Amino acid sequence: MKPLKLIFLLVAACLAGCSSDDETESEAPRMMIVDVTESPMTTPAANSRAAAVTTTSSLSSFSMNYLDTYKYDFTKTDNVWNTNKWPSGVYNEQQIDFYAYTGGTFHYNDEPYVSFTVDGEPDHQHDLLVAEHQKISYSDAAGHVSLRFDHACAAVRFNVYLSKTLSTKLGGPLPVTGIQLKNVNNKGNYNYNGHSWSIDVKSSADYALSNSAIDVTTKPQQLSCGYLFMIPQEHPANGTENVHLVINYTKNGSQTATIPLSIDWKAGVSYTIDIKLGTSNIK
Repeated sequence: MKPLKLIFLLVAACLAGCSSDDETESEAPRMMIVDVTESPMTTPAANSRAAAVTTTSSLSSFSMNYLDTYKYDFTKTDNVWNTNKWPSGVYNEQQIDFYAYTGGTFHYNDEPYVSFTVDGEPDHQHDLLVAEHQKISYSDAAGHVSLRFDHACAAVRFNVYLSKTLSTKLGGPLPVTGIQLKNVNNKGNYNYNGHSWSIDVKSSADYALSNSAIDVTTKPQQLSCGYLFMIPQEHPANGTENVHLVINYTKNGSQTATIPLSIDWKAGVSYTIDIKLGTSNIK
């Protein structure tokens, strides 16, 4: 009986030891740490960059996908990003792809992309930033994933002013009750593989650039909408068929002026559009 009892105890000890080792190995955490930088938005020399454009310092949250299976959410607290766990079932040397984005909905197929719709209210709009890190393994940098974010939208703001001729003719400022930007394409897919946009040309929207009455003078004043974050697009000026402005103003009663716009908005570029009101459009 004693030899059998000894064998039983040895087997039990071996099983316990093996079980403990397996459990320790399976529960060993493989943490994911993100290192975030930003490609600055290009700004024409005549303009100045405003705080509304997201930068590395102001970026506070984003999502990141591995395939459609794993979606990670990251937030920053006291300038430190939270950590997540490396995808389970992916061994240390296996190379995988990560796709990060600050808005829209991620889709994974042969062409990974983010579907994005510009918010109809300028006050609610956010800069869309995207990043990717392809063919990275856990062993490359002990779980660190470096992400350099690019600005996927164009940032557009507006100034309005009177020509000297119109100001002299009016003998003072022009009361403007509203300014709208119309017929702007507002939906599209940002494609990671080509770093390009596929625009839904059938979808367009209008945006209120000024939410209160203003007295317009010869001195340019920035409209209250601030920056609009627009899907990159190009349109020639073509009456009211393409992108245009509608100016509502008071002069011998309520009147309206229409100004066609020629635009060529690129991703990662900020623009200032000066709306000059003159005798050719204000009657």
